[in-house]
Amino acid sequence: MRARLVAAGERGIYAAVMLFQGWSLSVTRKGLDPWVVHPFNGQNNINGVDVPYTGWDDEEHPSLHSVHNPQVLAHQEAYVRKVVETVNDLDNVLYEIINEGGSLAWQFHMVHFVHELERRKPKQHPVGITSGMPWSRNAPLLTGPNDWFSPVSQPNRWDRPDMPRLEDYREDPPVADGRKVVVPDTDHLWGHGGNPRWVWKCFTRGHNPIFMDPWQSLYLGATEQIAPWSFTGGISKDQRDYPDWEPTRRAMGDTRRYADRMNLAAMTPRPDLCSTRYCLANPGEEYLIYLPDGGAVTLDLCEAAGQYAGEWFLPQLGRTLPCARPLAGGDFAVTTAPYTGDAVLYLKKTET
Repeated sequence: MRARLVAAGERGIYAAVMLFQGWSLSVTRKGLDPWVVHPFNGQNNINGVDVPYTGWDDEEHPSLHSVHNPQVLAHQEAYVRKVVETVNDLDNVLYEIINEGGSLAWQFHMVHFVHELERRKPKQHPVGITSGMPWSRNAPLLTGPNDWFSPVSQPNRWDRPDMPRLEDYREDPPVADGRKVVVPDTDHLWGHGGNPRWVWKCFTRGHNPIFMDPWQSLYLGATEQIAPWSFTGGISKDQRDYPDWEPTRRAMGDTRRYADRMNLAAMTPRPDLCSTRYCLANPGEEYLIYLPDGGAVTLDLCEAAGQYAGEWFLPQLGRTLPCARPLAGGDFAVTTAPYTGDAVLYLKKTET
């Protein structure tokens, strides 16, 4: 693990260290039973450790990832302590408590535990919580001890698909308000999903989108029951060459390049400053506006003095075009994208 983190850091990559894994235990619903070979199953260890296993972690019972099982919790804490001691000196580390599992109280306990372990160490790393089941809700993670979180669209589609989503991180991500670092993950919003427009929408709303790159088709012939959601014919979203994925990968790189060009620390999401409502801005200095459907956009530059040179970026074509003329501050401004598809407008104050 450490060697891989070092190699990632040498390439400028931040990596999330997933401390525990919950999703794989849920595949009991898909015809398998991983608990049979799990080390915390009393039949698989000589330490006298056993966990009442029900298939889901919850807040009420001493399940695998809960605060109600002190013996198991002590082993989990010892493991986390070893991980922290192993990678604390590295800069490119984030911690993820568990992927899709764990009771909320247990996750909060583990966040506090990592924070306390690192409090007197040379470096302190962000500790995050990603989508959990079955409690998946965003509100507790906006006020909890975690430093970052990966949201779900609410209500969770597995919970009440008949109800409108209150926070639609898939189609219209809410504005990041600064309480937590938000890392929208295609895995926790779709499974295999996402698209280039989603990447730009998340970015201009102040989020940090990540894309779970699919593997090849999950169809395994005679063992098809392992992945019943995979198509057995034609092209599947589980395949790496599904048509949506390469443009989505490019969008991840394109937003990264703009992040590197801008004074990102000074930029905040300002949907009030443009008619499309997708805008990152350091008012009076620079603006990044996304037009999901192209066309015209109205900009509020009333409080911005001076002139603003601009460029259009056309994601579908991968082309950058200079704006015909600068935009003047001190009033509203209207400008039109030079292409019928989605477009990005970048404005920066000129020296004069």
